[in-house]
Amino acid sequence: MARTVLILGAGASVDAGAPVMNDFLDVSQELLDNNDCDGNEEDFELVFKAISRMRQLHEKVNINVINLEEVFSAIEMGVILGRFGDIEGDELARLSKSLKRVICTTLERTMKFEFAKSDDRLQATEANLRLMGLLKRLEEKNTSKKLRSCVITFNYDLAIDIAFMFRKIDFTYCLDETNETVYPFLKLHGSLNWGKCRVCEDGIGSTTIWEGQTNKDGSHCAKGSPGTASHCGQLTINESVIVSPTWNKLQQARPLRNIWRRAAQELSEAQEIIIIGYSFPDADIFFKFLYALGSDSNTRVRRFIIGNPDESVEEKFRNLIGSGIQQRFEFIPERYNELMLLLNGHQKMTKKYPKFRPLT
Repeated sequence: MARTVLILGAGASVDAGAPVMNDFLDVSQELLDNNDCDGNEEDFELVFKAISRMRQLHEKVNINVINLEEVFSAIEMGVILGRFGDIEGDELARLSKSLKRVICTTLERTMKFEFAKSDDRLQATEANLRLMGLLKRLEEKNTSKKLRSCVITFNYDLAIDIAFMFRKIDFTYCLDETNETVYPFLKLHGSLNWGKCRVCEDGIGSTTIWEGQTNKDGSHCAKGSPGTASHCGQLTINESVIVSPTWNKLQQARPLRNIWRRAAQELSEAQEIIIIGYSFPDADIFFKFLYALGSDSNTRVRRFIIGNPDESVEEKFRNLIGSGIQQRFEFIPERYNELMLLLNGHQKMTKKYPKFRPLT
């Protein structure tokens, strides 16, 4: 298993155009206002109708209706309880699925990529090219037959998938049994390009044949196109498999259990844990226990690095980790791009953080 585990949150997708949690629904509203919903206008309208109902509850309960995670949690609870203001019947039944479509469409319409000049492949962002360079250098120093590093992400988008393909690095999502010599890329909450099997209950297929469109500025928006994936010899259902970032994710987790188990295994053998762009929201008990159970091993953690421009995140992670690794804790208040420069030993960042020891 990996010696170095990198865990990436929403902040790692910002440089490719993805909105952060507190801006996400504002961006979705703008897409609706501009009739840029990729044919999903009814889903957008239903979601914002639900948000309007949530605002009416403000006198009785404090719900942050601009935060995607809180809205997702409220909608899922409403679907389970069978009540959400005057939203009922068919509208209530499809509310959760509509929100997932809003999320997928917003990511697909806002994240933009350039085509490589040499061929028709989508080009990775600069930060993700540095990530790929870091992974390659870690493996160059590896004397074991096992891979030295692993990437785990909470993100649904395709930015890092595109980077793996652009650098021609073979990778696996670990959806099924996997080859230990292929790079593990574990997407804990699902992905835009995954579709559910039409035959078996828990099967998931993935695809790298992404549709999209070229924008007026020459950039390209990539769609997940889950309906072009296959499983059990058939094309999968054309709905992206994504798990809500909420308390209710465990009920949706069965198809993703292989990924979660692999993530726990990777954490159990990690000597260096680097978490970038993940704010560790209070409601996310999932990561707390994934880390706790995954790190239950005899492996000695040598470094525990957190990178996030929000300095309030430092205290959250200090409260998470045990006393045995407090002295190995390092907090870097920087964004993803700067963290990639620092981890690669770029002079600009090593001057700023002279005591930091680059991974390479």
